[in-house]
Amino acid sequence: KMNFVEPAAGDFEFKSSDSIDLLAASGFGVLGNLAQTPEWAANLSGVRQGGLNVSTPCPTGSLCHPPRQDAFAEYLRRTILHFGGNVSMYEFQNEPAGGSFWGGAVEQYAETARTARTVIDSIAAAGGPKVQLLIGAFCGYGAEAFQEELAKAGALQYADAISFHLGPQICAAFGCTGPFDTPDWYYQLLNRSVVFFRNLS
Repeated sequence: KMNFVEPAAGDFEFKSSDSIDLLAASGFGVLGNLAQTPEWAANLSGVRQGGLNVSTPCPTGSLCHPPRQDAFAEYLRRTILHFGGNVSMYEFQNEPAGGSFWGGAVEQYAETARTARTVIDSIAAAGGPKVQLLIGAFCGYGAEAFQEELAKAGALQYADAISFHLGPQICAAFGCTGPFDTPDWYYQLLNRSVVFFRNLS
């Protein structure tokens, strides 16, 4: 997360390096999460205040503001180069439809995903680590409408994969039936989610 890695402009702190190195050496795959913009890097224009599918506004001083693209690009570049192949995937944001983690406009989400794609591709082209970009993780807070707007804004073309959370909220959004937390419930959720995302792309 950006607020942990770069709490102040140019002040990079990779405190989790030892843990990530140990996990990678033990054969685990590591997924990095690109979220939580520190105040110094925040872009305060276009912030949703109760707009599309937002349950919680993004107040001044919080970590849910979209980042400035130059700051985000440098943070991501330094992060990928620091961890190398020990972090093979990076997930951009977390439950962005809810507003608690992402308070920016849909277009800003797409723009930041494009920036991430550009950084990832440029590092790989220069012989650096080759990592994958995930967007999400989507949940059920009106997420289906938010994701449709993201598709219209072109965000999906920048991702290698889409991530989503398995839970009752997203299941309700996709029309699952039956008791919660049963094999049939999970089958419905996975099947309907795959169909939904496939149709988006």
